[in-house]
Amino acid sequence: MSCQEFSLIRHIMAEHAGARRADVDVGIGDDAAVLHCPDPGQDLISSVDTLVAGRHFFADADPAGLGHKALAVNLSDLAAMGARPAWALLSLSLPDKAPEGLNDCWPGCWLQAFMTGMDALAQRHGVGIVGGDTVACDTLQISITALGWAARGRAIRRSGAQPGDRIWVSGSLGGAAAALRTIYAERVQTEFLPIQWRAAEWHYLCQRLERPEPRLALGQALLEEGLAHAMLDISDGLLADLGHLLAASDAHARLELGDLPLAEPLRRLRPSAPDLVRELALAGGDDYELCFTAPASADAELAALAARLDLPLSCVGRITNIGGAPGQNPLADARHRMELWEGDVRLPMPERLGYEHFTAS
Repeated sequence: MSCQEFSLIRHIMAEHAGARRADVDVGIGDDAAVLHCPDPGQDLISSVDTLVAGRHFFADADPAGLGHKALAVNLSDLAAMGARPAWALLSLSLPDKAPEGLNDCWPGCWLQAFMTGMDALAQRHGVGIVGGDTVACDTLQISITALGWAARGRAIRRSGAQPGDRIWVSGSLGGAAAALRTIYAERVQTEFLPIQWRAAEWHYLCQRLERPEPRLALGQALLEEGLAHAMLDISDGLLADLGHLLAASDAHARLELGDLPLAEPLRRLRPSAPDLVRELALAGGDDYELCFTAPASADAELAALAARLDLPLSCVGRITNIGGAPGQNPLADARHRMELWEGDVRLPMPERLGYEHFTAS
């Protein structure tokens, strides 16, 4: 990549620096950012995620949607701890040769659209993009570090689940996985879903995959109102991620599969492919909803919160007890920590609990 191209890249990144915040003295353009820390009653909450073309997204994906999603997955991690986001830093590895399908827009037009998508989400949530770096690489890679704040000692962790807690999920499950499964089937001409999506359904599913909404307002409300004992976001799939929460809390759980909040298009698919729908909702991943535990005494407050945020909250199970599960590996351990029920029938744990980062799944 030429010096002229790198100069263009730096200019585009500086022009899309998210929200203009009073606590940023120096942002993109110097050796490092200079930021004002809030009062001592706050904890710094940080998260980093890397997305790699060919593993986490298709290289020819809509760049504006990709910019949105790259930031959204980090903000979702902050939401899972009840934090208020403040800043983000971006690192891009850009191949010299344009990925297939992007020959006419690489790299300038692609980056302009990518940063526009990221900037729009950053502006909406008051996030300043305060640092950036680019490097030439064989594979398109995106790495973002997000930073935010939570009241001292109050960030909601995975390890606080208590016996009798109800298990809650925000929004809906399975939509992003259904979109990805459909796109993949069309690309490799195999494993087609037994349904033809209507235009409105397909738009909804693609939005779920390409432009997930970080549940920041929900996470902050759960922290401020003291409603949640434990929480995380659902990125790899409900079973895989709930397994992490159960392992951290040394807890066991019973899930009621009849109460899963399915993405609306999946309800039409369920009669013809119930096992597939269950798999997409439980293990599909890319939902970026919040899963949290709360005492039964919080039911009324959670109903009021759902109405206030206009965001469905669904109880999908309960914590049955604490302690007594064998093993230390969180993913392997999850099989011994969860029971899956549909009505009065106990179902076997599926072979795959969710996305596994060091396999080809």
